[in-house]
Amino acid sequence: MNTKINHQFTPTQVFHRLQAGILPGDHKIEMFGIRETRKVYFSQNGEIKPLSKLPKELMDQLIEQLLSDNVALRDLKDLTTEKMLEEYAFCLYGTADSDADFTDSGDLKGSENFRCGDNCKCLRWKTKKVLINNKHLTRHKINILDAISTGLTDKEIAEKFHISESTLNTHKKELFDYFKVKSSRELISKAIKKNILQ
Repeated sequence: MNTKINHQFTPTQVFHRLQAGILPGDHKIEMFGIRETRKVYFSQNGEIKPLSKLPKELMDQLIEQLLSDNVALRDLKDLTTEKMLEEYAFCLYGTADSDADFTDSGDLKGSENFRCGDNCKCLRWKTKKVLINNKHLTRHKINILDAISTGLTDKEIAEKFHISESTLNTHKKELFDYFKVKSSRELISKAIKKNILQ
């Protein structure tokens, strides 16, 4: 039995968290990347287009943000301008989520918690912030979080980072406090939900 639904859904009527801009009528813009190719696209009003088709005033903001980050510029200096901008956008805005990358007034938001790869250089960029409950996770804390998620014992993690187990416990306590959790299992679960672990 086929049932046809004669209803146009708006983003506020859909109960699932859909990618911003994915439905017709949703004028928000969400950039996202394809991991295998590192190509960046954006969704708006139910259409998906390549990054190069981003409206000029929005592209200018992305370029300005890149130019403000001397560390990112240094890391990407060997790429063509087009590839540099695409790699930058991929590293900062690569995840497809329900939170648009530009505000309703057209201003570019800060980076997402997207992890473009293990030990990616972008974690040290000035414009790349991995946040949990408005607290910035350092590259070192992220590396410890990664190690915890692999199931290594505390002793193995401490040896891996050449630190004492008591120092590791201090880092774990800080991570638990940042994430507002009480166990490693809760920590990993929340880090996955917040796109910090993928």
